[in-house]
Amino acid sequence: MKIFWLLLEELFPFVFYYFRARKKLAEAKISGREKNDSLYIQYKTLSSEELETRLKEEHERGKNIDEKTIKFSVTISIAVTILGSAGSVILKSLSEPNLVFYASTFVAASVIYTISGGLLALSALKTLPTYGFGTLFLLKKKESNEVVVSSLVSQEKVNIVRQLRNESAYQCLRNGFLLLLPALLIYSIASVSSHGDLKKKDPLVENPKTTIVEKCVNKQPKTSGK
Repeated sequence: MKIFWLLLEELFPFVFYYFRARKKLAEAKISGREKNDSLYIQYKTLSSEELETRLKEEHERGKNIDEKTIKFSVTISIAVTILGSAGSVILKSLSEPNLVFYASTFVAASVIYTISGGLLALSALKTLPTYGFGTLFLLKKKESNEVVVSSLVSQEKVNIVRQLRNESAYQCLRNGFLLLLPALLIYSIASVSSHGDLKKKDPLVENPKTTIVEKCVNKQPKTSGK
């Protein structure tokens, strides 16, 4: 059963990302107030300096993940251009209606996956919640160290959402390129087949001893004698 769900996740990464991201963001809000959270209990044993250091590390980690995601979006834009050009060449080169239908199906699915990955990558421009900063945080930190603990737990969960987003975008891009392979295979088979048909129709192939001059003479129209 686990393998089945893993397979579904690989096939539809954007769907799983949507539900997992919502779940993690909801957990991040709850973790800030839930004192019975297992991470909250463990992190509470750390000193104030260690907690503040870890909180700064998570803030920096979130920025680095967002920067990588934005750079990844540039790669996806190039991939969309390549896939679009390749798909156009493949579809224009096919003449058999059935082959055009199958190839266009694979090309369309490939483009959809790639665009989905691009949209996921562009979502890095959307601001995610950031915990453990601001004036109110500083005031609460003076009263109790618990606010630092809860902020650290929540920030880690938000960064997990960032990781899930990058992973899902990569999976979409990978699936897009994999779906283009069957279209290329159809194009290759059709090209080889059409090339073979042209050879069969060529008189020089049917009779290798026939010269080009004889071929041209045979093609000239016969005049009727008077």
